[in-house]
Amino acid sequence: MISLFAGYGIAGFMFYTITPFVLEMSGATLLNLSLLTSDMWAVAIRVFFYQQQR
Repeated sequence: MISLFAGYGIAGFMFYTITPFVLEMSGATLLNLSLLTSDMWAVAIRVFFYQQQR
């Protein structure tokens, strides 16, 4: 359970650390597109690796 909390904390730290650099280099449009695209990657992984239909 502690490792889950640590992983969540590390992921949050990395997100808030990397976000300003992405915004500075490419702007808010690319950040929003990359966040939306991550949902599509999750769907693709579900379908192809886990063979889920819904």
